Amino acid sequence: MEHPLIAELTTPAWPAGTPAGWRFRAGGGEDAPAAAVAAYQARAAQLAGRAQGADHDRTMDKTGVFTGSYVINPATGEQMPVFVADYVLMDYGTGAIMAVPAHDQRDMEFARAFGLPVRAVLHPPDEWFGQHSLPAGAPAGEWPQAFTGDGRYAPVPGPPLAGLGRALVLGCVAFARERLRAAVTDRDIKPENLIQEARERAKELRADDQAMTEGRPLRHPIGDGKDSCIVTEARPSRGAGAPQGPPR
Repeated sequence: MEHPLIAELTTPAWPAGTPAGWRFRAGGGEDAPAAAVAAYQARAAQLAGRAQGADHDRTMDKTGVFTGSYVINPATGEQMPVFVADYVLMDYGTGAIMAVPAHDQRDMEFARAFGLPVRAVLHPPDEWFGQHSLPAGAPAGEWPQAFTGDGRYAPVPGPPLAGLGRALVLGCVAFARERLRAAVTDRDIKPENLIQEARERAKELRADDQAMTEGRPLRHPIGDGKDSCIVTEARPSRGAGAPQGPPR
């Protein structure tokens, strides 16, 4: 089953600077995104019929095609390219993900196949680096595999959350997602103001993070009337980067 937004996201022409490897050259459809996407979909359907099973997405080489579109990461304001890929299934969530290649092995394999940057979001412990014969703090682009454990938030573009624990950050993401949904229908909520709002919330989160570490009650618990980040029952979510040339 194909995602219903593919046709809407496929542009009439390739953006300037689109790498040749993003155009599905194997299908001969590199002249225009629509032809490339159609050729890729046909080939992916053929391959899917030959490789059924739960481990299909882990055993096959990662393939895909660029739609020609970019979307905005609401947490950072950065542009990210939109790909069609056969390892993301329609029955997984909404059928569309934001890839996090440093922390999901499938996403890392896809990013490296298409020359996309790999950015650390969580800091692995020093022991993890040692297990992989890397110096502590080595950039994610040098990692032999994705880090899927727990860690502290790394310095990345967007709200200043560096050093916070994963639970609080995930809660803040859940909060921001709900605010973005509200902005779609409420004209009084300006999407361009949400990132600044998240930056202000991050200052409060640092106090909550210390409280969680010390086992004390949160400074801004749920139900206190504030639009603070929800931290209870936070769940990790599956979330790509961009080329060095075209915008991200």
